[in-house]
Amino acid sequence: MLADWRIARSAQTSEHLDYIEEQSPAAADFVFEAIIKAAAAIPDHPYVYREGRVPNTREMVVLPN
Repeated sequence: MLADWRIARSAQTSEHLDYIEEQSPAAADFVFEAIIKAAAAIPDHPYVYREGRVPNTREMVVLPN
């Protein structure tokens, strides 16, 4: 299974990271690194995550609330 890295560069993700960075640059770095780390694990464990709303995709929670 190939991981699609577009999520790390999506406009919505950028907006969220920009908002977090306004409050705390260190927190924004932490969240970004968590996204990259989680995405890197997808090829090794693709079926751990639930099926996505888009066919042939998976969804994961990077940092739960």
